[in-house]
Amino acid sequence: MAHPVQKSPLRTIAPLLAMTGVSLLATDMYLPSIPHLQMQLGGTLSQAQATLPVFFITFALCQLLHGTLADTFGKFRVLVGAAGVFLFATVLAAMASDITILTLARALQGAGAAAATAIVPAVIRSSFNEATSIRLMSWLGMAESLVPALGPFLGAYILIWFNWRASFWLLAICGVLSLLMLLSNRRIYSDGASTTRRQIAWSEVFTSYGEVIQTRAFIGYALGYASAFGALMSIVGIAPHLLQNLYGYGPQAFGIMQIVLVAAFMAGSMGASAAAQSLGLRTTIAIGLALLGSTGFFLTMIALQIIPSTPASFTLAVIPSQIGLGLRFGVSMSAAIGSVPSRPSSASAMASFMCFALAALGNTLTAIWIEDALGATALACVAFTLCSFFAFCITPRDSRRIQSENEATS
Repeated sequence: MAHPVQKSPLRTIAPLLAMTGVSLLATDMYLPSIPHLQMQLGGTLSQAQATLPVFFITFALCQLLHGTLADTFGKFRVLVGAAGVFLFATVLAAMASDITILTLARALQGAGAAAATAIVPAVIRSSFNEATSIRLMSWLGMAESLVPALGPFLGAYILIWFNWRASFWLLAICGVLSLLMLLSNRRIYSDGASTTRRQIAWSEVFTSYGEVIQTRAFIGYALGYASAFGALMSIVGIAPHLLQNLYGYGPQAFGIMQIVLVAAFMAGSMGASAAAQSLGLRTTIAIGLALLGSTGFFLTMIALQIIPSTPASFTLAVIPSQIGLGLRFGVSMSAAIGSVPSRPSSASAMASFMCFALAALGNTLTAIWIEDALGATALACVAFTLCSFFAFCITPRDSRRIQSENEATS
């Protein structure tokens, strides 16, 4: 008789962290190269900048597909299949001969990368109690935040020492290693999915996601966090252009900026669990919202030239939103998925879809108005702050204090 595999937090999350980290590295490591793509592959600066939002668009849309596939074929199968798509697209990007092929490769890469972020939160939330889930998702947030710090910094030096193609070849190697980690721990992710079912009842897709989006608490928690995430990715996406073309710094300047911002995110993440236990869900989220609003205010002052526009002032303006994002990540995602207990995979996928859909929207707008990048970035941040505030207002009041892990198991 087979015995179920004991799911320890560390053993469960380690391969998932690797898969998620590689998917995020697909965005961050090549960011310093964007201003150089026009010269290397032809096309316009806007076309080069558009290789970022096209990744977010397919990434966002495929969140929903992967959520359905996970419920039908099992989480493990979907992760492995998506990893194969991701690796193919990464090699295609490394070999791209023009901006059109690179754009198509980035779109396919986003489709493959989407599986990890769609499925990982559902695995965590369905495997552990609420207190442990918040802690593990905070770990996930901190680990993911290291990618935006190390990725651009590494990408800048790869660009200096080699060329932009080397970033994609290194990404392919990392993808293979993360896939091997997942395969070596496959028994942990056995979720009882049918091995004989091979067709998706597409009518159930609409029923599943319909149930999710009709849940008011889910919309409040997920949209609130997604708006904050969209604001951050709009800022991060345009930052290399600002630092190199507006301020005149080299590619490594963005890596340094990211290290500062990631330290702020990790500071927020480290306090998330304690804040939820002592202050409650609503107050913790309200603090994150206030910090996001302060970033929108200071960016507007910089765009209007009331505050001098320098790399230092720009970075300092973004720091509060990073702290707030770290504070909200584990709390908001755990609460959003937990609000639809009958559809954890679909809730996780929809929450991730909302995050990257808003990120795609923000990056598309800044790419279109790249001639006034500071103004567009400030406007996007303010708009996302208002959207997050709306979500906060419609979220059912929940001032309960999250039980600690010891209380939850006693």
